[in-house]
Amino acid sequence: MKTINIDFIVRLPFSIKNKGKYFLSSCNILDIHSQEYTKEKAIKNLEEALSLFFLSCLERGTLDAVLKQCGFVPSVHTQKQSKTKFKKYIDVPIPMIVNEQKSYICHV
Repeated sequence: MKTINIDFIVRLPFSIKNKGKYFLSSCNILDIHSQEYTKEKAIKNLEEALSLFFLSCLERGTLDAVLKQCGFVPSVHTQKQSKTKFKKYIDVPIPMIVNEQKSYICHV
């Protein structure tokens, strides 16, 4: 049986602030935050926290409900990104593995 590795990428706005000896990284849209001594590590920690959040929601089958609760709604994708107050975005990989089986049929 062959497995295929797939990454879904979610692009989310984030902010980073210096608070004393720490950098605080935040994705306010999902209320997920992290901190670290350097800016780069704070961003990396936020990426990891967001990835774990999405994986946890997928495993529990609650992703759609959580996103709706946070105000997400489906929209028509356009190539042009709308102007927002956010200037920084973080790309969060959501790693997945699928088993390639000829007899398997997706229910969608």
